[in-house]
Amino acid sequence: DIAYFHSGYYPVRAAGVSYELPSWGTGQWEWKGRLDWHRQPQGINPPSGELVSWNNKVADGWTSADNDWAVGAGQRVDLIAERAADLHDATPADVVRVVQDAATADLRGERAVTAMLAVLAATPAPSKQLDQLRKSLATWAVAGAHRRDRNDDGFYDDPMVPIVDSLFVPLVNAVFGAGLGDYFNDDHRRPAKLDTTPSLTGSAFSHGWYSLVTTDLRRVAGAEVTPVGAVNFCGGGNLAACSRQLWDTLYSVQQVVPPFLKPTILERIRFIPFLTDAASMRWVNRSTYEQVMSFGSR
Repeated sequence: DIAYFHSGYYPVRAAGVSYELPSWGTGQWEWKGRLDWHRQPQGINPPSGELVSWNNKVADGWTSADNDWAVGAGQRVDLIAERAADLHDATPADVVRVVQDAATADLRGERAVTAMLAVLAATPAPSKQLDQLRKSLATWAVAGAHRRDRNDDGFYDDPMVPIVDSLFVPLVNAVFGAGLGDYFNDDHRRPAKLDTTPSLTGSAFSHGWYSLVTTDLRRVAGAEVTPVGAVNFCGGGNLAACSRQLWDTLYSVQQVVPPFLKPTILERIRFIPFLTDAASMRWVNRSTYEQVMSFGSR
């Protein structure tokens, strides 16, 4: 048996209070007690056979903290959840394999790039070079969008790694820059960070615009229904216009990023104290800690 309960003291908000806006301090907008335990996210022996968590949105219909706008359609936990869904009669070694495979995957490649490729398919490639780059990105994404240096030679194995590193922020700009204007370029935007990139501390893709850009591109491409009253941003919601915009973005990145294998030295995980400890390990999207437990029958 497996079970999950999302514990905490959660306030019941007064009617009319927005999760995203300030409220008046005149009394009538104060909390109305604590949410009953039975109404908090929980599950026992789900039909899928697994429970997965990695700093993600807890459950459908459950909000995160009011200052966290990063959860949604493209979350780091998806890297594990999709791989775990393919397990059947799994052994502890199978579970470890899933976690290790997810640890070297690039969330931007699995989510945002995949959504971008669907939009690009709506219009012809402007050149053979861009069409080849599109195919290379698709091959990398389908293979798991991995950031690996398997032979430990100091370079990532796939040349799409530096492309995606240089592509994601311009991609977010292309999708939202025109529609959001000054807000997009303001320090008060939410989420504040566009991208949480791999680094020598290990953790990556925990906060950023991954869900936002993925959702907008999927809606523009018709892969997801746009809710009534919602706005599609890329190309003003026009698929062909959005596609041409993304081809231009891909072209601009291709012009400044030469075809090469990216060095891993700035992303190798270091150990404290940094000044005196020169030891390092190849980058993985590490969790805070990991343990494997297996329960036998009595």
